[in-house]
Amino acid sequence: YFTDDSYVLGYFFGNGWATVENRAINVTQNYAPSKTVNVTIPKGLTTVLIGNQVYMAYGTFSGFTTIQYVTLPSNTLTKIDSYAFYGCGSLTGIDIPKGVTIIGEGAFAGSGLESIEIWNPVISNSQFANCKRLHTVIAHNTVKEIGYGAFTGCSMLENLTPILFDAYSGLF
Repeated sequence: YFTDDSYVLGYFFGNGWATVENRAINVTQNYAPSKTVNVTIPKGLTTVLIGNQVYMAYGTFSGFTTIQYVTLPSNTLTKIDSYAFYGCGSLTGIDIPKGVTIIGEGAFAGSGLESIEIWNPVISNSQFANCKRLHTVIAHNTVKEIGYGAFTGCSMLENLTPILFDAYSGLF
């Protein structure tokens, strides 16, 4: 989780840097010595539509506090890496496609999610830790394991659709 605006996108563009100018975030990514890509993202970004990605990298939107809703590609995305939405306190909604089979540790920790539907086989360690507004979790019968502390600090959690009693080691 980054508190400095210059790192507000976490590792979205890999090894690069960002600066804040005139209510926008300017990201520079160096792919090779001769190839530089510059991207400008509005600082008040609230909705994100992700195209045909197969993988969301570590810390993709870590600490991006203005995002409220994310639409993920339903046909291509297979992995959301650790801390991808960590600390996204305004993020209240995301639809995780059935094709996502891996979600990393702490991927949504500290986010503003209110409800979530899960299809992937493993709910990782601390995946939803400290999601203070999370009240409903629908975990389908495809979920076979729930990691340690997956829902720790989720004080509003009232509805957890359970599937396997054995899966709940260290749940809270």
